[in-house]
Amino acid sequence: MDVDLFKGIVGSFATGVTVVTASHGDNRQGMTVSSFASISLDPLLVMVSLRPSKETPQLITTSGRFAVNMLAAEQQAISNRFAYGDPEDLFDDVPLLHDDPPVIAGTIGYFVCRLVDTHEGGDHVLYMGEPIEGEMFEGSPLMYWRGSYR
Repeated sequence: MDVDLFKGIVGSFATGVTVVTASHGDNRQGMTVSSFASISLDPLLVMVSLRPSKETPQLITTSGRFAVNMLAAEQQAISNRFAYGDPEDLFDDVPLLHDDPPVIAGTIGYFVCRLVDTHEGGDHVLYMGEPIEGEMFEGSPLMYWRGSYR
């Protein structure tokens, strides 16, 4: 299949937008991710698909923990920051509920997960996590569809 056609079809599927964060020592990183899924109810498992060359996946592997922050509709600027921003300044002026791993304030919900497994998937790695903490808040989700926020 043609890669552009594949991207177009995948982009036609509306997704919520998350920021996946991790920390180890004084190092904190995060990245915008739309490839998040609930995998299992018994045991509780979620999955994020990440490019392993980025710093966030490396911190997940080192620390064995990560957070999935489900962005609210009004958090488009945070999504853009974690997608395109300078890794040294990602958390500047971003309000946090707690720091290890970073949990962003103002979201519609979050999970803190213990890393339980990884699987190679082409140019990405699937990180399977067991949610060990989480909270749900009021609000509407930030959505992404056909190359634009909704």
